[in-house]
Amino acid sequence: MNKQPVLNQINAFIVTMEQVKAQEGALEMASWIEQDTEGKDPEESRLYCVEEEVHFCNAVACICGYQALSNRLEAFPKAEHDAYEKGESKLDVADSLGDSMFEIFTELFGNSDLAESIYQSRGHIRLSSATCSELFTEDEITNLNHLNLDTPSVDDVLEYLNLCKEKVEAL
Repeated sequence: MNKQPVLNQINAFIVTMEQVKAQEGALEMASWIEQDTEGKDPEESRLYCVEEEVHFCNAVACICGYQALSNRLEAFPKAEHDAYEKGESKLDVADSLGDSMFEIFTELFGNSDLAESIYQSRGHIRLSSATCSELFTEDEITNLNHLNLDTPSVDDVLEYLNLCKEKVEAL
């Protein structure tokens, strides 16, 4: 059982979310950017590649969104790395990261439950996925804000990512 690809992805998220925290960035699991886009063309609302920016124009992103903004994609070998060269949006890259996680986590666990517990937009879906993964105690499931709130904080996400790392390392 090769755990390293999953650990690489979790570690990449931890580094990025620590950087978001240091910049006092906000997190919104259910949307890519703050919703001031009403009435605008959806394509105009997407963020495009900006070198070395994690918290671009006060963007509020989900976990995959911030990872896409970070440009640190080496832990996501199945993601569409060439999306930047093709001029695709960071939103497209973020979607690709979720797909990469799905594949990598499924290769290790036979399902994508742990991956979905990390990146899904709604708390009840993250909670259900974490429960189905059978990696967490009842106390952890009940008390982790990342699993029980639709809008967890950056600290909540970091707490959960570090616990996921511990669980995978212990396998």
